[in-house]
Amino acid sequence: MKRIRLIAMGGTISMETGDSGLAVPALDAERLAAAATGIDRGISLTVGTWKQVPSPWLRPQDILDLAHEIEALSADYDGVVISHGTDTLEETAYFLDLIVAPRIATVVTGAQRHHSVVGGDGPRNLKDAVITAADDESSGAGALVVFCSQIHAARDVIKTHTQHLDAFKSLEAGPLGAVEEDRVIWLRKPVILEKYPVTRLDSRVEVVFTCMGSDSSLLEAVLATRPDGVVIQGLGGGHVPPAMIPGIRRVLDSGAPVILTSRCFAGRLLHRTYGYEGSETHLHDMGVIFADGLSTTKARVKLITLLGAGYDIGRIRESFECQRPLHKS
Repeated sequence: MKRIRLIAMGGTISMETGDSGLAVPALDAERLAAAATGIDRGISLTVGTWKQVPSPWLRPQDILDLAHEIEALSADYDGVVISHGTDTLEETAYFLDLIVAPRIATVVTGAQRHHSVVGGDGPRNLKDAVITAADDESSGAGALVVFCSQIHAARDVIKTHTQHLDAFKSLEAGPLGAVEEDRVIWLRKPVILEKYPVTRLDSRVEVVFTCMGSDSSLLEAVLATRPDGVVIQGLGGGHVPPAMIPGIRRVLDSGAPVILTSRCFAGRLLHRTYGYEGSETHLHDMGVIFADGLSTTKARVKLITLLGAGYDIGRIRESFECQRPLHKS
């Protein structure tokens, strides 16, 4: 008998139409589990409502508290399922992927349509997530996201649509597997799985987006807040307009790490292809750290995690720029 714990955190999956005619949090863990009918297959499911909030209300420190809760449950359960709002679901999943030990299956799910509308997807997603958490192979796969009957690695998955039921996709690598006829079908396993000894998740890491004509104005404004780190979403293979260079240099001079990502949805940053001012070669030579293959959102999550583990600039660079094998920390 596999022992699975549902941790309900709110989000659309927990919402139904209120007196105003608009969706608000309403369903606790017991009602969520009751709606996900047909969960048997030798699974013992217990439930608990941990929070009941929209996911934009969550902070990184909340997820550290959640990670501690999961670690505490690991002695008594084979897996946990977290029901969560979709707006920040990919961030929570990746935080958990980086800080929760892989000895317990950790699965995050949610819904795009709330409980009161026709075609609500919460019950199916929750059932699939519980089945995945009970699978023998899930405990060694890091944090997983189960949505629309697909299983995704937390590192890869992003929300790609505001409303479609299949919004969560791993655009370049594809899903790890699927739930079909109430059984888990594995297609591949994660290549990269990292764990870090985090004591806090309260570092201030800001994101600056790059567009045609961008200059240093936003970087100067961010610098005034004394950030612990900055993530720059660059163009293409890792490029910025020349007018951003003075601001980037000032952030680097302050001692804060600067992480570079791309606004492209897939692919890795270049390293030594272009040589113009603002190119990837110029930025790397300045001391900018490359977040190869990570989305901007995931790069921010990882930098907050590394700062929370007390890593210096050198170790932060190594953690971002050197792909890690499974379970290495």
